[in-house]
Amino acid sequence: MTVIHRAAGNAWVVAVFFTALAAAMTWPLVTVLPSGIAADVGDPVFACWVMLWTGGQVLRFFSGDFHALADYWNGNIFFPERLTIAYAEHLTPQMLQILPIFAVTHNIVLCYNLLFLSAIVLSAVGMYLFVRELTGQPLAGVVAGAAFAFSPYRADQYSHIQVISSQWMPLALYGFQRYFAHGRVRALAGASAAIVVQALSCGYYLFFFTPFAALFALVEGARRGAWRRKRTWIEVGIAAAICLLVIAAFLQPYFAVRKLSPDIGVRPASEIRGFSADTWSLATASENLAVWGSLQTFPH
Repeated sequence: MTVIHRAAGNAWVVAVFFTALAAAMTWPLVTVLPSGIAADVGDPVFACWVMLWTGGQVLRFFSGDFHALADYWNGNIFFPERLTIAYAEHLTPQMLQILPIFAVTHNIVLCYNLLFLSAIVLSAVGMYLFVRELTGQPLAGVVAGAAFAFSPYRADQYSHIQVISSQWMPLALYGFQRYFAHGRVRALAGASAAIVVQALSCGYYLFFFTPFAALFALVEGARRGAWRRKRTWIEVGIAAAICLLVIAAFLQPYFAVRKLSPDIGVRPASEIRGFSADTWSLATASENLAVWGSLQTFPH
């Protein structure tokens, strides 16, 4: 057990373990990385196109075409409409993650698959770091990381890279935890960056996670007595303002689209009901799960 505890305390060893686990859980993806796209040929292919367009504009900018970024949001669909990237997720953080590999390989499928696997691994590592910091128990962190990254819910979301990209959540909480425990501004900066990147990675998480992150910061700060210090209010206030400004800048194209075309992106009530969860959903697991998928009493 000493060896296991020692290994669990080494973040690099744990990262290797989670990488191997991700490869096994998504097998045979690692055998077809350059040519076989993860999950299916629906939304993943669309996500590839989004990142191919936005990444292409960034690479053109760095190649000397300084006007390329002016068309960042004007994807080559639905001509002559503009701001068509804002018809869906813009995936800017994901695009920036794969940009160096794409610049070298120009293989968007390879880049997407590596992004997909890295999102799973980093989700596990992020939760490991947070729980290890919270409990002081590295093994608890390993278990929590595996539970978070490979939860049954996520198996049915593999075709949605924005949903799989949840690694910034535990990293944000990890940063807040360290900031309120030790008063390190660098930890607060890291937590704030994670909040922004998570919000920009997935529009759902912008609304679902950000309030919980703010609540965690309030509770943790109160538990540590940090809110009694004027310095805490100033530092957190500045961090919050920067986060809001960056997120607001990326929301502007969406507001512009809604203003120009009020019907774009609006689902009818029947479609909302069809895609929504109900109480039966609590007893339903994805059919893609080898064990839980075949043990359902009330599939719905």
